[in-house]
Amino acid sequence: MLKPLAKDDDNRSSARELMVKLNESLDKPICRRTIINYLQKCGYEYKIKIEKPFLNKENRKARLQWCLEHSNWTVDEWKKVLFSDESTFYVIKRKSETKIWRTKDEQWKEGCMAVAATGGGGRVGFWSVITWQGTGCFRVYSENTNSDVYCDIWITIWFQHYSYMAWKTTLCSNTIVLKWPAKSPDLNPIEHLWSIIDNKLKSRRMCSVKDLTDGLSAEWLSITQELCEQLVFSMPQRIQKCIA
Repeated sequence: MLKPLAKDDDNRSSARELMVKLNESLDKPICRRTIINYLQKCGYEYKIKIEKPFLNKENRKARLQWCLEHSNWTVDEWKKVLFSDESTFYVIKRKSETKIWRTKDEQWKEGCMAVAATGGGGRVGFWSVITWQGTGCFRVYSENTNSDVYCDIWITIWFQHYSYMAWKTTLCSNTIVLKWPAKSPDLNPIEHLWSIIDNKLKSRRMCSVKDLTDGLSAEWLSITQELCEQLVFSMPQRIQKCIA
């Protein structure tokens, strides 16, 4: 009776809540420790929900279509791709963390994730690229991103973005752009690096945007080629998980 409750997305939040729910139908009540021991025996872990962007019906459809179109790509094909992404980092980051019981395989399950929300302190934007051979160029910026900013990034350190001005620059540079589905951070291998960098930044004493910028630069340069290779080589698995 317990396993179906644990798989119910509305009943994952704590062993105590599972205990209360289960004891409603039992003649002899069980304790919270019994619940925890059983869940751990079944492979469940008490983990913080991974944040995800909100996906509407069109987003989901586009993601699936993209994955189906690239489901036959081999690792050798993904080795030819330069992956790029951007993220925002804060001097003081406030998080609302929700912990749940889940198995390792349920990490990206809909009910095991939380809609992203960030905020707090001074902040900077961080844009960068990786290939299977390692990290590439990066840029730290404080301005809000728009077509002018992305074109400047393209001109100075080679990149593209889907706005008219940046698209025009891309065509002139004879670069092939790989169309990417919106709101799909789980499909981009570079996304995995943001949490790694964020965790490393927590060990640094940061009191200003300059401290944050220096920390970001140092942590980015410390990322190994082996990690980048592992992330890029995981693309076939990422696509299959999305299709499933």
